[in-house]
Amino acid sequence: MIPRFGFALVSIRSVEWEAHGSTKSLAEALLAKETESHLAEGVRQRADGESYAIEKRAQGEEGRYRRLASALIKEKVTPDVAAEVIRTQLRTENIGNSKVTTYVEGGASASVMISTSPPTSE
Repeated sequence: MIPRFGFALVSIRSVEWEAHGSTKSLAEALLAKETESHLAEGVRQRADGESYAIEKRAQGEEGRYRRLASALIKEKVTPDVAAEVIRTQLRTENIGNSKVTTYVEGGASASVMISTSPPTSE
């Protein structure tokens, strides 16, 4: 460009453009393709982020229950009883995270009713 116009172009920024009539449909198709590609990349990034968060939470929960089971077993609690403690803890935590207001748990000889509503202070 220097010999012909006397300057060199380092960078250019197009603010607005309009496709030529003969290539308008091609320009629109290319723009649509780029738009869909970027939208799809956004969906993939969101899914990757959600997947990562789920995996990290699962790893944290695994560590939490391993530490609890190890602590119980260290105190001479049998592994079966430690597993039952963890099962009960999971069940009661899941109840607390629900909209249940009363939970009844029982067997053949006894039952336990637990209010899941927070106590009111008077």
